[in-house]
Amino acid sequence: MSGIDYLVDTNMLIYIIKGNPKVEYFAKSEILAISYITEMEVLGKYQISEPEKQTIAEVFDYCYVLEMDAQIKQYAINIKR
Repeated sequence: MSGIDYLVDTNMLIYIIKGNPKVEYFAKSEILAISYITEMEVLGKYQISEPEKQTIAEVFDYCYVLEMDAQIKQYAINIKR
């Protein structure tokens, strides 16, 4: 994961997409990482418009999506225990 500046959650990504000035510093990052869950939450918005999809796609171009795999799933289960 070399080159990733920050791992951001759904709320932070929404703030970045909406251009919230409080997160402007993070929006200027070269590479942001998001989880596949964040990707699903943002794209799964009810009645998402085409312009919103386009804006999200542009932001996702700067994101590395952390996909779920068996090793990550087991690690999360162990942490939760």
